[in-house]
Amino acid sequence: MATPAEFRKMYRYNRAVLDAFCRRLERLPWAVVSKDRGVTWHSMAGVFNHVLGVYDGWLNFVVQGESADDEAHRRAWDQLRSMAEVRAFLEKLWPGVDRLLRNLTGASLRRKVRAPWQPKACTLEDALMQVTLEQAHHMGETIAMLWQEDLHPPEMTWLGTNWTLEDRAKAKRAKHRAA
Repeated sequence: MATPAEFRKMYRYNRAVLDAFCRRLERLPWAVVSKDRGVTWHSMAGVFNHVLGVYDGWLNFVVQGESADDEAHRRAWDQLRSMAEVRAFLEKLWPGVDRLLRNLTGASLRRKVRAPWQPKACTLEDALMQVTLEQAHHMGETIAMLWQEDLHPPEMTWLGTNWTLEDRAKAKRAKHRAA
């Protein structure tokens, strides 16, 4: 399906999209972000926190044996109090995701993993795709909630986001060469 390098690129994109949506939600009043809209995880904050729980559950707990923050992972949507709390969960869980991605190999992608909430095991490759696709689905849900408020979502296209990431990397390399 995808190579370790392709998954690393995909997850750089995923993180950039998570950051963009988190920044967008952080700029909105809590009453807007926490409003129950009758969607899967009720509110924009609830959906976003659920996506982070998917990352933590699959990539930290299932694959690496330890949740980055089990309390935040299990927090119900109506127990959230601020986007700062949600951002803190993102920042706490991501080092484990980075560690996993750094150590990916073809062999590790074929390794079987089993989530206790799933009926059977899958490969790590499939778990990485599950997390990516679940993020995409829920970001679509969040876009719809933003539209309900007559608000625009952040940039999240594959091309636009990756071009921005490439431009930032080039600028960083040029800065290091000049130093």
